[in-house]
Amino acid sequence: MQRLTALLIALCLLIPLYSCSGSSLPPNYFGGEDDGLPELEWDLVTDPDSTLSADEVDGEMWEIDDALDAKAPSALPSGYHGIQAMYFTPVTPPGAGFSGLLSVRITMGNPIPNEYDGVRLFLFHVDPQTTEATIMDSERGRAGNWVTFEIDALGFFVIAENLSIPRPGTVFSVSAFADLAQAPVGTLINFWAIPNNGTAPFTYEWTFGDGGTASGAQVTHTYTFPGIYNVQVLATDAAGNTAPAASTPIEITARPNPLTGLSVAVTQDTGDHLSFSYSATITGGTGPFSYSWDFDGDGAEDSSGAPSVNFAFASEGLYGGTLTVTDSLGDSISADFASDARVLLLETNDTLGYEPYDVTFSLVALGFAPGDPLEVVFGDGATDTAPGGTVLHTYQREGTYNAFAAGESTLNGTAYPLQSASVSIVVTQAPPRPVITAVEPPYAAIGEQITIIGLNFGTRNDIDRVTLNELELPVVSWAETEIVVEIIDGADDGDLVVHKELSSDPFPFTVVPRAPGPPGGGQT
Repeated sequence: MQRLTALLIALCLLIPLYSCSGSSLPPNYFGGEDDGLPELEWDLVTDPDSTLSADEVDGEMWEIDDALDAKAPSALPSGYHGIQAMYFTPVTPPGAGFSGLLSVRITMGNPIPNEYDGVRLFLFHVDPQTTEATIMDSERGRAGNWVTFEIDALGFFVIAENLSIPRPGTVFSVSAFADLAQAPVGTLINFWAIPNNGTAPFTYEWTFGDGGTASGAQVTHTYTFPGIYNVQVLATDAAGNTAPAASTPIEITARPNPLTGLSVAVTQDTGDHLSFSYSATITGGTGPFSYSWDFDGDGAEDSSGAPSVNFAFASEGLYGGTLTVTDSLGDSISADFASDARVLLLETNDTLGYEPYDVTFSLVALGFAPGDPLEVVFGDGATDTAPGGTVLHTYQREGTYNAFAAGESTLNGTAYPLQSASVSIVVTQAPPRPVITAVEPPYAAIGEQITIIGLNFGTRNDIDRVTLNELELPVVSWAETEIVVEIIDGADDGDLVVHKELSSDPFPFTVVPRAPGPPGGGQT
């Protein structure tokens, strides 16, 4: 396959080959060195099936006013487009025109790639009868940029409109663009500044109409309130020239369903004071939602993805957490919550006694910070504000008392009190204490009986007894003021004690040897 290369040069330097009637072109309408538009290099290649080969086709720049009038340039400003054209005819005989099949491919050299990026091509043929130029069907093209003509024509030509390379000018300007002309509140919007002419490098200063500013060729901004904002950019080039301010309007709308509320329910698991369940409740927003849980307040995410979660702490304490929820439109809301994993217990085995009643309490306080106030409230008006692990207290009067421990911790300026379960203490009036005033006889031998005389012996109950040196003596009789007991084997000198609900004070008693019988078994 042979090539014919035609270098396009400024049209004003060529001798016109053909001209139709019509208006004249404006100055510098065609590209060329005079106006700075780079020249286009075209290669003409003919298909082997064509009736002509490439070397039988002549191509030259052509000035055809009517043809260009038929193909109006694009709507871009005149400083941003250029028109160049090539007219093709058979080499011989001159003026004979084409007939039959002609399949050609017009390729572009530098700076325009073969795919015609930045170039619009328009194909025309010249009718041999009317000599008028008519634009051809755009469907004639096929893969590889081949164009097939199966018509009789005096000739055909191609017009290329170069859209990619601006023609130099003297006016420095800037254009402002945004990727969104309308967006809801909270949307990130991108802005670009495009310079026209001027001397690089450029600086750009943006104002967004809501008090916000930014610098740079590409910037972003987020609006927090609905409204219509006029975004402006000021550009300055390296020569110190400032372009007129360029602007673009942005309409910010209210979110259709704003995310307005978030609460967290915290439940401590039964039987495990370190384990908790959490459940989020959302008001408003557009799903789906994302969840970011921070349970211990260290700023790190502990869980994500679910509105209901479980978490177990490693040790006791009062923990401040935060849940952040984001909806599908990017709207976010956060809620703080507290997890109380402290422990406060007050216990005692002394729950029933007579006045005055001495009670020993055991206090357990876990998860409190040093300096957190702690106290034990005894229920009788007395408190211990500096309790240790063991707390002692004496109840002076009869009554029922509820004792408990109380503590308080502070988290983010909020006080969190904690109170233990109450312990019930019952104090009753003491019954009369037994009193021993005398023992008759004051001494006795094993097997003999003695009478204990005194007060408040009352009626004998199952627990009532008499001991001598803690040896229980058999009771013969029991009355309010007298008790008769027998001295048994094992008894020895010591203390007699009468035991009822209260015990008497000890009373000394002497055990004597048994008296011997008469010699010889009797008298004569």
